[in-house]
Amino acid sequence: MKIRKKLFSWSFLDTLLFFGITYALVLAGNFIYTSIKGNPHMFLDNPIWIGQIAILLATSLTWNLVNRNGFLIVSEYKDSNSLLKKIELILNEKHTKIDSNPSGCKYVKKNKLVRFLEYFTKEYIRIEIKNDEVIIYTKRRLLERIEMKIN
Repeated sequence: MKIRKKLFSWSFLDTLLFFGITYALVLAGNFIYTSIKGNPHMFLDNPIWIGQIAILLATSLTWNLVNRNGFLIVSEYKDSNSLLKKIELILNEKHTKIDSNPSGCKYVKKNKLVRFLEYFTKEYIRIEIKNDEVIIYTKRRLLERIEMKIN
């Protein structure tokens, strides 16, 4: 069995989307907290907002640099059915198959809230079968987990 892994380049759109969502959540949390305290504001009137932006920007940049999208190509395998069953067993722990056809399938998380958040994090898994190769498209951390378990 031959396994090749390739990661795509860093995505500015993913970083911007992650930053926007986390910043909105932090602002909403700060507003709710200060509303409970009796003085509602969003910290945009004092210099603390610069630190918030810097920390959230660094977090979203690091997250997207470390956990990029990519693909894993498995070729020269002996039995395609056993390989696909092994991959399915690995993915069925936390994912469910939603779109299946002879040329491939798509997996999403089982939890509905996490499935909604997947729209922003784009952590879905797509599997294609082409020319006696199994190609798995997903995030880096999931690719590494699949790679370790199918060897």
